[in-house]
Amino acid sequence: MEGLPQISREGEQSSDSAYVVSIERKKERASAVNGALSPQQECGKSIAGCLALLLGAVIPHGGLLSNSFSLASASLGAGVITLPWAFHACGILMGTLYLILMTVFTVYTITILGYVMEKTGYRAFEQMSRGTLGKGADYLMAAVMGTSCFGAAVAYVIAVGSLITPIAQHSTATPEFFKLKKGIRLLVCLVWLLGMLPLVIPKEVNTLRYFSAVGVGFVVYFVILVVIHACQNGLPKRSEVQIVSTGNIGMEGLGTFVFAYLCHAVAFQVYFEMKARSTTQLLLSATLSMTVCSVLYWLVGVFGYMEFGREVKESVLYMFDPVGEPLMMVAYVGLIIKLCVSYALNMIPCRNTLYYIIGWDINNISYWKHIACVTLVSTIVLVAGLFVPRISTAFDLAGALCGGFIGFIYPALIYMYSGGWTLKRVGWFQYIMTYTSLFVGVICVVFGTGATIYSNFG
Repeated sequence: MEGLPQISREGEQSSDSAYVVSIERKKERASAVNGALSPQQECGKSIAGCLALLLGAVIPHGGLLSNSFSLASASLGAGVITLPWAFHACGILMGTLYLILMTVFTVYTITILGYVMEKTGYRAFEQMSRGTLGKGADYLMAAVMGTSCFGAAVAYVIAVGSLITPIAQHSTATPEFFKLKKGIRLLVCLVWLLGMLPLVIPKEVNTLRYFSAVGVGFVVYFVILVVIHACQNGLPKRSEVQIVSTGNIGMEGLGTFVFAYLCHAVAFQVYFEMKARSTTQLLLSATLSMTVCSVLYWLVGVFGYMEFGREVKESVLYMFDPVGEPLMMVAYVGLIIKLCVSYALNMIPCRNTLYYIIGWDINNISYWKHIACVTLVSTIVLVAGLFVPRISTAFDLAGALCGGFIGFIYPALIYMYSGGWTLKRVGWFQYIMTYTSLFVGVICVVFGTGATIYSNFG
């Protein structure tokens, strides 16, 4: 009997605590209805705010790092996985020379595009072509840009398949259906739906700057793993390495190198989203991003070639076992993220070209029209990517044919015809470099495209 009062008090205390909790919950609900935040919500908001401030301080909107990451992310992508094959096609000496020349000319052509943007205010390749080269040049540019972006986007979809294939085939837990071509295609469709398509929807390139930074980080991680993997195996095929390759295959690899540096269309978005627009800032961003890209390209190309020799495939991803090597599995997952970002950055100039032909303004178009348009284009790209057999075909054609125009010929001609382009005004360096860019572009278009067509259809 003595225990009963104690039990009663505990019940009263329990009842009181439940009453207090009930009142607190009612207060939280009332606060939510009135627009106020609970202490837990305030804490979450402050943490998110601190994280946003930290990221904004490290990679500020329109800053040097943001611009560099955008340019590097537009260049780094599926190209990095084909560099070992490209070095096999061209030889180590020619491959290294191609990388150096592409770095110099890419930085130069982006810079002269910056001069024209600063002078004229043109915000896109098509608009700039029409204003400087005359009526009709804009539609030719639109056709070249559309073909280039379409080919690159198809290559990114194929690259996702080359990432998924070794994972599915080496895993014992994978159902047999997903080891077949149709199963791989279904997985590629899921990656496209969940990873690629959502990143295409934002209108501004700076929206993707955090994804770009993460993507570039994963590429660096992958390159380091390739170097370590090759060194641990003792560079077994280094005796098969050629210094210079001759014949058609040597020219066929040229398109891959050109494609690996195509980021000129993104330069417009980068320049006009700067906090303080400056050609010097664009030059620094291009120099930093292209130098980093070149170092990564050389490392993955040379060490991948020395490890696999003549057996290296067009995508080096087929040469590894990500299931048996957990560190490589992390790299594969990271590269899928990187390809999604590169795909989105590539679709920006693609959609801008389409909008130019239709007559839409990206800043004024309603969002539902924008979403419908990019979804339709992305779906067409997906279907093409599922059925094009070779990734090098997409790279070489997009790089040699379209890259020659976009990366060399058009920037040189636009700069020449933008007004005031004389030897006395621009100086010997720019005068020689502009004409050399034009000449190199013609070589890429004629010989690179010819070699690719001969290799695939000859």
